[in-house]
Amino acid sequence: MQQLQNLINQFESSFNFYILKNNYGFSDSSKDFIDRYLAIKNHMWWNDETKYANLIELLKESMEATLTTTRSIVKINNLWKPDFNSIKQDTEYYKADVSLRSKTVCEAIQQLFENPEIRKNLSNAELYNLYGSYYQISNHIKNKTLTDEILIDIETKLRPISDKIWTSSITNPENFKSGEPFMFIVHNVSKTDMETTDINEHSARSGRISASLITDKEMGVYGSHKYGFIYPNDSRIITSGYKDLYSYETQKEGNYYQNNNNSMLVTPQAIESYSANLNVQENGKILNNDNANIYNEVLLDSTNGLKPVGIYCITFGEKELSYDYMSAKKLAEQSGLPLIDIDISLYRTKENKGTYLIDEEALSVKEQTIFAENFLKQYYKSKEHDLATTQDFTETDLNLYQDIIIDIFLTQKKENNVSPENLFKCFEEAKLARKNKAENYNTYINEMSDLKEALNNFNKALSTCDNEIIKNSIIEQSNKIIKRIQDLNKLIENTNIIGLSVDNWIYQSNVVSEQIIGDFTPFDTEIIEFNGEKITIISGYKPKQELEQIKQEMLKQVNLSQDPMEKRLEHAKRVIEVKFNAYETNSVNIDIATHKQTKPELEQLKETSQSFIDMSTIDKDITKYDELVAMQQQLKSEIQNISDNRKIYNGASSIEWLEQKQKEIADKIETYKGSISANEQELISLRQLQDELLSEKAELDKKGFFGKMFSDKKIRDNTNNIADLKTKIERLEHEVNLTKRSIQSEEEFIKQITDNFLSSFGLNGMNLEDYKKRLEAIVPNAEKLTDGFLQKELEDKLKLIEQKLSEMQIDKQKEQQMRQELEQKKIEVGLSTPQPIITETQEEFDVDKKTGISR
Repeated sequence: MQQLQNLINQFESSFNFYILKNNYGFSDSSKDFIDRYLAIKNHMWWNDETKYANLIELLKESMEATLTTTRSIVKINNLWKPDFNSIKQDTEYYKADVSLRSKTVCEAIQQLFENPEIRKNLSNAELYNLYGSYYQISNHIKNKTLTDEILIDIETKLRPISDKIWTSSITNPENFKSGEPFMFIVHNVSKTDMETTDINEHSARSGRISASLITDKEMGVYGSHKYGFIYPNDSRIITSGYKDLYSYETQKEGNYYQNNNNSMLVTPQAIESYSANLNVQENGKILNNDNANIYNEVLLDSTNGLKPVGIYCITFGEKELSYDYMSAKKLAEQSGLPLIDIDISLYRTKENKGTYLIDEEALSVKEQTIFAENFLKQYYKSKEHDLATTQDFTETDLNLYQDIIIDIFLTQKKENNVSPENLFKCFEEAKLARKNKAENYNTYINEMSDLKEALNNFNKALSTCDNEIIKNSIIEQSNKIIKRIQDLNKLIENTNIIGLSVDNWIYQSNVVSEQIIGDFTPFDTEIIEFNGEKITIISGYKPKQELEQIKQEMLKQVNLSQDPMEKRLEHAKRVIEVKFNAYETNSVNIDIATHKQTKPELEQLKETSQSFIDMSTIDKDITKYDELVAMQQQLKSEIQNISDNRKIYNGASSIEWLEQKQKEIADKIETYKGSISANEQELISLRQLQDELLSEKAELDKKGFFGKMFSDKKIRDNTNNIADLKTKIERLEHEVNLTKRSIQSEEEFIKQITDNFLSSFGLNGMNLEDYKKRLEAIVPNAEKLTDGFLQKELEDKLKLIEQKLSEMQIDKQKEQQMRQELEQKKIEVGLSTPQPIITETQEEFDVDKKTGISR
């Protein structure tokens, strides 16, 4: 020990000299020296001869080594570093909350003295306290003497250091700049918050407020909403953790949390780093929550009041198109607090430079769908359509126009013009362009069909013509037709637009998609010959099923690609998906354009009615009667299921009473059964005794006069005993029968109250076990049962389908009538001979309707 003390004194002299020489320890090399000195001083607390011997050697090495080296300090620290893996092996101790939490506390302390950005703000005395506390906890862990009180005492002593880091790190709302780094302590709104209008009521909740840290690298928050309150940088932190602490699920007095992964010393930098890394691990990239919502919890002390200093909202920069933004804006106006609009897409593109999917860095694929759906709902709401119409239009347009909506939004965002009015106008223009192209396509295809027929006729005429002048005339006219066919081919190809802006990510160079797609076209072509020349004619779009097969084959080729760059493969898949979606959209628009030409009154009806639903949203092929019948049955089933579930949920409040009654009766029945069992055992004993007495009496009766004279008393006693036994047996048998009837009565009673319970909620025919299973399944989604719009929406759609089925029945009858009239006209002009016309009677049509099979 004396040798060690001498070395330490010598080292301390060198330490003091070195600090003075190096401007009080502010250089990197002096920091290294300070660490070494403080570590040695702290190790003096330990009573471990083996480690003292090792320390002497390390100390000598430190004295001889260059002062800037870190080798010795690492070795010294490793001598006393807590071994949490060995602690885990001691399962009995490791299960204790204090042991679990001590690991988090030690890691928090380690973060404070190892993070260079944090260290530069700490004094030498603060560093010394951190080292001392770290090894103090380690010593308690080693000796199994660590308690909650000791751990909290150490944390409380170091809290001022942690508070200083939080205060200096958290951004004030007035200093926030969009796109720049920030750190906010926020409380995301809950249902309670939304129902509270007085901002002062948000100041405290049971003396604590559950909040989260959000930063430019991690924006996960609890709940489905993305807006709420910002709290000041000097908020008093009770404790904080890397994950949800379940702070409101209090199990015991004074314990604010169930998750022990917390400490009042955890820094915002540590939380940010942990959350960001976990987010990449769970979701594949930073600032993304497609697969898992990663968030932390910071528990604030509001005992003396804690008022928010701002309102935050996380958006994509769409402002008024975001429901959360509008709610946050309203909250800011009510409270007079500044509104901080955090555009997450700015931070995503900043963190993911040089990647392919620029649009998908702004909005993930999942978020694009959510955004486009909200966009369409607000668009049709602005047109004053009713709920059912809006929903049906949204479902259809979401499939057809999602990519265009995202493209419009991002393009207009670059131009700083994302007002709903402007975006809706751009959307209408894009839809109109598609529809115009579809109408042009029909015109071109019809013209192509006429030209093809004309060219075939010229071909026949040319093959039979001997006159050179006529031949030359035919060839001259045919050449004009061929030139027009070639022009039409180009015009038809031009109708196949994707509809995205020229700088959209879809057009970025990608060798994988370019090789796979090549010169693919969604059109079918045919070859005709004229005068020895082969001419290609576009005949129309490939069938939908064929296009789907081609798309899947292309996606399979991407998966089989040997390209090492994953981003390029993701981009190639998205290019294929978007292009084939555009082909399908164009096909649908062509069908609608064709339908509009043949049924102009349909378009007129659509324009004049606010509740008209284009049947293309339900079934684009008017002949698919069987699909409509299937949809009809499905909707009826869904409506019935919602109705049953609502009844089941309504009965939840009474199920506890019923189960209690069942338990009481079951206990009573068990008591009865126990009584029966005891009585039956006693009956067995009594009957056995009765048999013995009867046998004894029979033996006495056999004796002679003198024998009976001596045995009279015995015989009289036996006779009396037998009579008593008979009475007892009869009484017990009666009791057993009564008890059995009581059991039967109780069983009938429980069945009756169970049946009454189920029937009172309209659930006749369901047994209680099925009821409980159904109730357990629907409870997590119970809020949907209170949504009156859901059932009405389904009922409205069912009504539309039944109306369409009725119309199709009338159309079918009209078609048969027209067919008969046409055949009659043919017979009258001599183009046909009378043929038996197979017609469907009303009865036959009804049979089809029931089976759901289209005739």
